[in-house]
Amino acid sequence: MTLLVPHAPTASTAQTRTGYRDLPRLAGSAYLPIALLARLPSAMTPIAVLAFVAAGTGSFATAGLAVTGCALGTALGAPLSGLLVDRFGQRPVLTLATLLNAGALLTLPVTGGAAALIGLGVLAGVTAPQIGAMSRTRWIALTALRPGRAPRDELTRVFMSWEGLTDEVSYIAGPALAGLLTAFAGPAAALTVAGSLAAGSGLAFALHPTHALALPRPEPVAGSRADRHGVSALVRRLLVPLLSMSAVGVLFGASQTALTAFAEAVDRPSAGGLLYSGMAVCSAFSAVLMARVPARFDHRVRTLVSGTGLLMGVLAMGAAARAGSLPLVAAAVLFTGVFVSPAMITLNSWVGELAPAGRVATAMALLASAGVTGIAVGASAAGVLADRWGALGAFSAAGVALAVQVLSLSRRGGTTDGDASGSRGD
Repeated sequence: MTLLVPHAPTASTAQTRTGYRDLPRLAGSAYLPIALLARLPSAMTPIAVLAFVAAGTGSFATAGLAVTGCALGTALGAPLSGLLVDRFGQRPVLTLATLLNAGALLTLPVTGGAAALIGLGVLAGVTAPQIGAMSRTRWIALTALRPGRAPRDELTRVFMSWEGLTDEVSYIAGPALAGLLTAFAGPAAALTVAGSLAAGSGLAFALHPTHALALPRPEPVAGSRADRHGVSALVRRLLVPLLSMSAVGVLFGASQTALTAFAEAVDRPSAGGLLYSGMAVCSAFSAVLMARVPARFDHRVRTLVSGTGLLMGVLAMGAAARAGSLPLVAAAVLFTGVFVSPAMITLNSWVGELAPAGRVATAMALLASAGVTGIAVGASAAGVLADRWGALGAFSAAGVALAVQVLSLSRRGGTTDGDASGSRGD
């Protein structure tokens, strides 16, 4: 079978410098906007579900359960999606997931009863297409088409930085769009738009020609070297980046709760969302710069540096919250945001290199699941701590998680880049 990719580079261009402007030529001009739009429904879903269920039932507790169910569903569904993609390919799995996800979102506005709403929230989470993980899988496969280039080449750094930037844009635009639709057209409108967008952009992503870059491989023979890369073995292989991504997720979940608690404590309840958005904006800017980081700094070093920066940011946010200063908290949030994309981009690159051939989609989905699980744990722990000790207590949840991560990386070698050697040929 001959794999045709739009404008795939030839050997004569393999050594030319790669930048963001080259990405549309490598994957096709329509790919970048499709991959961005396909991320928006998942970013819109938590706010849209929360607003609709709260308005429909009059209970924030029920709405919280629906959103929590959505998050836990995503954490469980992501690895399953990765396993199915590695077995059957992206197109059939993403097509089915997209249709089920869009159906769940479009059914929510016409559903009554708390149990049904919570159940649909869980279904929306389980079936959420893992666009970010699948897009990175396609880019990783695309690098193999560049003759004479190692997995950790310039193109890898560029596309991982672009993917990080795209994630941040969706994190900013998705909740904002859901909030605007809820405010001006009602909570049902936000779910309807999210469902419609999921169907249109999700199917466009599933059917884009780049899906052929990540075709399934034959099942390994029992007892062979490739057969040893089951899920449990894969988790052990990826343990350090998975735990690090969980710590970053705890930061996200705890920060949302902590900043909301602080905003209410200083009688500026609307400031919580704006503060958190500021973190995403700074993260987007730093994502652009990550393509310039020299390759001589390996993934473990980058993770240690970014984790240390995040820990310093959390400590600064906690200190500023204790002083009751909104400007100082805002400054600390912006400082923290600078290290978010470097952490996430590095962890995605690390997992991409460590993943064995035929298990890339599963590995990327496991990383996404680790982040979502961290968010749920962070939000829950921070909520309990905030009720007792306010914003400072909520920030401590993220501080503990990041401190453990930094200490683990600094005291032990863990899994290094060298472990990835030969992984593509396993």
